[in-house]
Amino acid sequence: RPGVPTRTHLATAMVEAGLVPNMATAFHRYLGQGKPGHLRSQWPAMEQVVGWVRGAGGHAVLAHPLRYRLSAGARRRLVAEFATCGGAGLEVVSGSNPGQAIETAAELACTFGLAGTAGSDFHDPNLPWNPLGRLAKLPARVKPLWTSALEHS
Repeated sequence: RPGVPTRTHLATAMVEAGLVPNMATAFHRYLGQGKPGHLRSQWPAMEQVVGWVRGAGGHAVLAHPLRYRLSAGARRRLVAEFATCGGAGLEVVSGSNPGQAIETAAELACTFGLAGTAGSDFHDPNLPWNPLGRLAKLPARVKPLWTSALEHS
């Protein structure tokens, strides 16, 4: 299959080969954190990544900030650092986030002067829990990144 292989590709291949009954089992037994098929990621510094995005003419966005296993204080520090490094936006609406998560992300975006984005978190048409195009609306108090991007182009 084209593109960069991900754990989802590997889980699909494991199901197709009959090694596991479903994708959830593949992640639970082999691909989740601490399992034999899990690899720790080594990330470059945030300032460097934001610089790469901006240098290529893009607008850096911090994706799904409420899905990281962080305390509220650590999350605020992460978003503050991202904004200080020149980040442009925060994914406020992500997949099937509940309303409270959207409000929390909206508050972070507004507090740190970041525009908002919405992402479906869609990865595979065979995953019925997350159909393509199902999104909540961006809260009115959050300026959409696409509006900001048009103003600066």
